[in-house]
Amino acid sequence: RRVAPAHRVSEPFIEGLCYGKKKHVVHNAALNYRTLLSVTNVLNSQRNRQSLFRAVTDQLAKVVRWERAGITVYDLKSDAFRFYAVETNLPKVVLRSDAMIPRAHSAVGWVYDHHQVHVRPHLQRERLFIEDESYLQEGLGRMINLPMVVQEACLGTLNIGSVEAGHPDPADVDFLQQVATQIGFAIAHVNAYEEISRLKEQL
Repeated sequence: RRVAPAHRVSEPFIEGLCYGKKKHVVHNAALNYRTLLSVTNVLNSQRNRQSLFRAVTDQLAKVVRWERAGITVYDLKSDAFRFYAVETNLPKVVLRSDAMIPRAHSAVGWVYDHHQVHVRPHLQRERLFIEDESYLQEGLGRMINLPMVVQEACLGTLNIGSVEAGHPDPADVDFLQQVATQIGFAIAHVNAYEEISRLKEQL
């Protein structure tokens, strides 16, 4: 019995595929760099907190799909996290900007304690932390929590939720971590400025 010869793929065809893939990767890296630069410029601009974060999330949308984006900052006195800013385009919002999330048993608390990213790719199947039920009720399929670490101290978290489920692209997570770090530096700068102003008033 004769076996049909395997179809041979030409070297130019393979080279073309490799070139196209490399070109796509380079394009994405360039887009991430430009977006990160835009985020940094926004954070250095003089705007109020909510409009500033809205401008940041507008930049994020160029790289990563999101339906809910928020910043939580740790409050030592209450051992909980308060929302520094929230942006959402979901019709239903359960976890509102005035909510406080306790450090214990929460995703933001875990990220704060471990200084590591935490991803829940399938909120419909598995809810590990106390916030996850609220996110599910809002219609989210995935949540990414990223630490805002400045000089080895975690100030809080950047939280990016999507109605899409599944594991995010590792390159997108790396990009979001860079954004979280930039936001952390901006918040630390604001905190230092407010502390200096408070001390001046006491003189």
